[in-house]
Amino acid sequence: MADDDDNVLLLTATYGVLRLRQIRKKKRRFWVHPVAANREQQGDYGNLILELRTDQVLFHRYFWISISQFDEILSIT
Repeated sequence: MADDDDNVLLLTATYGVLRLRQIRKKKRRFWVHPVAANREQQGDYGNLILELRTDQVLFHRYFWISISQFDEILSIT
């Protein structure tokens, strides 16, 4: 009976480890967002800011402020 319990415990632990590996190996769609891919060649303002202005969600994720807050900061300087 103890052998059965040990086998169940070993099987459960093995399944847990294999499941964690599957979760960690999740495929990503891309490593660098396409908006930022040409940033080095075209510059931040020339490419990134102008493209991000077309998508409010992406703009906020990148800069952590809204487009209107960004414009307000630009008008101050």
